[in-house]
Amino acid sequence: MNKNNSINRIPAPPAPKDRLAYCWSLITKGIKDRRSNYHAAYVSYIADGKPRSATMVPRKLDTNRHVLNCHTDYRSTKIQHIQKNNQVCILFWCREQKTQLRLNANVTIQHANAVTAEAWQQMQPMSRVCYSADIAPDTQTADICSGFTDQQWDERQEIANGPYGYQNFAILEMAIDCVECLDLSVNGHQRIRFQRTDDGTGDGTDAWHHHWLAP
Repeated sequence: MNKNNSINRIPAPPAPKDRLAYCWSLITKGIKDRRSNYHAAYVSYIADGKPRSATMVPRKLDTNRHVLNCHTDYRSTKIQHIQKNNQVCILFWCREQKTQLRLNANVTIQHANAVTAEAWQQMQPMSRVCYSADIAPDTQTADICSGFTDQQWDERQEIANGPYGYQNFAILEMAIDCVECLDLSVNGHQRIRFQRTDDGTGDGTDAWHHHWLAP
């Protein structure tokens, strides 16, 4: 471990309840700070019977409902795969803190509704451009391709402010039911798993049961 990292490293709190809150705080920090190691996560899902992962940027964490949101293009093949099997695994790794977070979740795909409309209105114009390409994600091409034809690229800013980009925009709402935290340390690694017990109320009072695990 780097000497500077050892000095600056913030230890995870020992109490299980505090450690779960610590996990939520790391994800929240990553959403707010693009320089954080928790700013991006690997989201794994099943595609044609095989595991597949994509690097995604979490945009919102609802700590009452325990739902993590990511944005994606509705035309992406990941949408089709998640529609068939909505269970995903979300992995975070912080190099400085030497902490890994692994979450299990069930996905609800939001598209062309009040949820996506609100997020779209808050989105920066440069981010809207990402959904304005006229060649759909995963389309095979004969050569290097940005997803834009020449004309579409030249008009991308105008197109991004119109309805075309919005109709391609989707949100993956990932309802988390398991949180596993692995904390690596020269003083001994620690690993704990939190499992959610849904009481059906949706008011954020669901119980989380923990189990300590050998690293």
